[in-house]
Amino acid sequence: MKESNKLAQPFFKWVGGKRQIADIILDEFPSEIENYYEPFVGGGAMLFRVLQEYPNLDRVLINDSNSDVVWAYSYVRDTIDKLIEELKVIEKEYNSSDDKQVFYYKRRTEFNELIREDKHDLYRTVLFLFLNKTCFNGMYRVNRHGNFNTPYNYTKEVKFDYENLRVCSNLLQKVNITYGDYSFAMPKENAMVYLDPPYRPLNGGGEIGYTVNGFNDEEQVRLRDNIDKIKYTCKVVLSNSDTKDGFFDELYKGYNIQRIQARRNINRDGNGRGKIDELLIKNF
Repeated sequence: MKESNKLAQPFFKWVGGKRQIADIILDEFPSEIENYYEPFVGGGAMLFRVLQEYPNLDRVLINDSNSDVVWAYSYVRDTIDKLIEELKVIEKEYNSSDDKQVFYYKRRTEFNELIREDKHDLYRTVLFLFLNKTCFNGMYRVNRHGNFNTPYNYTKEVKFDYENLRVCSNLLQKVNITYGDYSFAMPKENAMVYLDPPYRPLNGGGEIGYTVNGFNDEEQVRLRDNIDKIKYTCKVVLSNSDTKDGFFDELYKGYNIQRIQARRNINRDGNGRGKIDELLIKNF
């Protein structure tokens, strides 16, 4: 098959994705990188930009605490033909369905049954990508029982970008993929590390549940402690919200802290969408 010249894009939506500000973040990276680590990979906007901007990387490792994210990357990397075949089936079924809302909720129920069974097969990833296309704003949210509970978005038609999936699959061939706590995916030395953890809420609420366990202020402190362990042997760039209360200014005292503008695309209140300040924190 002829290799595509298309630039790889994230193949699923993710809250807090960095597609809009990837250029700003990449400007802070060194001109040469040998090893790249991304312990909170999420939707992969930065990952795919890095893979294309730095094609000669020796080692790339990505990680996430959400198992469906990790399995999606693994199936795209390792089983792309079968994945596309199954996606075409669900795409056709949905587009020809007389009641798309009922179709959505049936597939959501199936997805949650697989979660309860702790079954990670190809069909679960197909459902994950389908639900991401058809749920409200592509928002992955689970309740305290771990069930995906994002409502339907009244999507008229589903169309997966199969060319992009193949481009992503080619790039992922060089990528090591792990699942679990970010601390086990941190390098010891000689690496560029980009960290995009769950953001600290701008106010007391509005936190989205990507996993059953949250990411509170104690976790933000634990993350800083892990960064402290590698700050003399690795280059680190961290993204987070600018909460205006000085929390991160104090937590990362001695680090290089910059404020940038990013666009918030997902908010319960439409008036809450728009440009907001975010932080870029570096150790160099």
